[in-house]
Amino acid sequence: MNEVLKELRDLEQFGPRALDLLLDLAKSELNRIPELRKDHSKTYDDYALGFFTESGEELLTAVLLQAEDDDAVGRMFRTWLHRWMIDEARKGPRGRLRESLRKRLERGHQFVRSEVSMHWHLVDGPSDVSAADSADLIDVAWQCHVSYKAPSNADADRPRLGAQGELERLLVAVFNAAEGSLSEETLTTIIAARLPTQVDPTLAAFDENVLPTSASITPEMQVIGDAETTQNAEAARRVYAALTELERLLVPVIDDRVAASAILSMGRSATYNKLQQLRAKLRELAGSESAAREILEVVIRRCLEDPAMPASGMDGSASVPSTSLEG
Repeated sequence: MNEVLKELRDLEQFGPRALDLLLDLAKSELNRIPELRKDHSKTYDDYALGFFTESGEELLTAVLLQAEDDDAVGRMFRTWLHRWMIDEARKGPRGRLRESLRKRLERGHQFVRSEVSMHWHLVDGPSDVSAADSADLIDVAWQCHVSYKAPSNADADRPRLGAQGELERLLVAVFNAAEGSLSEETLTTIIAARLPTQVDPTLAAFDENVLPTSASITPEMQVIGDAETTQNAEAARRVYAALTELERLLVPVIDDRVAASAILSMGRSATYNKLQQLRAKLRELAGSESAAREILEVVIRRCLEDPAMPASGMDGSASVPSTSLEG
């Protein structure tokens, strides 16, 4: 029985059977697209409705002209829906990052596709699927330098993956540590952890409760290095090491535009732009929103202890950013 096709022909629009088929296929396709599945704000119903709104009439016309039975209807529904959902995934930050990684892998002479679908390995490396823990590979990625570039309005949606060759060197290090092939999904997860703002734009503004509201360094903050986890201590050292001498002078006065202007010898507008760039850099370098308080407190303390800090920068209480780095 070609019930769906008959319904479409009789009604010349989507009826209950066609809509049920679309919902079933959306549920199935959603399980095949990790980028969309990670967005818990939407269900397969939302994607089915979105597809129907944008492409329903066009699909109906194609089905009425081309389909001969319900099997053909099902194939056309699935193909059209799958392509639409892939396009939706590519619009998101994680999807854009995954696409950029795939292009880098395709261009890089060091990498080759594995026989396993959506997997890659080094040209001269093992091709068996890696059994390495992703957390360990993320640690490896953090040991590789990737140049920071503050986002501009023009390229805000474009993944910024370091200077030429840096991402490729990072990927080589990750593959060597993995000792096997890795899926595009795993690679995306690793790079997303290394460059968190590529995937989650909300990291561009930490939650107001992440950073302390006190304007002074408390005794507890003075000894936080003894109590924090090794991971956060390492992260704080990485952040501090990535700052230039000038940035280390600016961190303690990041909320004091007058003091920052004196350090920079710049006007109000230029100082504001410099501080915005510094805030963006700190957000990306800190990486983990949950660890931001510990990491940034240690960084600020290190900056205050820097012997290059001018006397004017040490007057009064220490300025722990109280604006959640939002600017």
